[in-house]
Amino acid sequence: MPKGRVEQVLVTKQSVAASQLESAIWLWFQEGDPISVHTLAVAAHDCFHALLRHAGKSSDWEDWVKSKSKEFQKQMRVSQNFFKHGHKELKAKLLYPTIQGEMLMMDAVTCYELLHNKPTGLMRLYAQRFLYEHPSIIAEDALPAFAKNAEIHQLANSTRKEFFEKLIGIFIARYGK
Repeated sequence: MPKGRVEQVLVTKQSVAASQLESAIWLWFQEGDPISVHTLAVAAHDCFHALLRHAGKSSDWEDWVKSKSKEFQKQMRVSQNFFKHGHKELKAKLLYPTIQGEMLMMDAVTCYELLHNKPTGLMRLYAQRFLYEHPSIIAEDALPAFAKNAEIHQLANSTRKEFFEKLIGIFIARYGK
């Protein structure tokens, strides 16, 4: 960019949310900072939920969270608020359960799919790895489809980064960017 020139980018809520989600997923696969992953995931998740409501749709996320205890609901907001509000709790410490950011990303993938009818290759790859790491979350009716992904099972013991490097090309070729 030439010196002194200010770059501008035209964005929409959908493009912002998709960009934040895919950045969070990429960072997660690179085994990057879990706080940055969470912060990007929360921002994307919030945008997608607003877009779904505007379209007269919803994911099961809000109902699922409401079905949990008040303590669980509070805990889901603690991390987000701790990361977001710099002027509060300056000497506090927080034990952050990284599954929170991962669950937000998974629901954001679901929201993207509800809005666009199919997730991107990167989003599908994340969903596969997330479900592989957390098999108890897989709905019983989804087990047959999950079980037939031979590529996934061959990389069961790989790191997230290795998993990404070996499969991203296949997923993008199969499902598109």
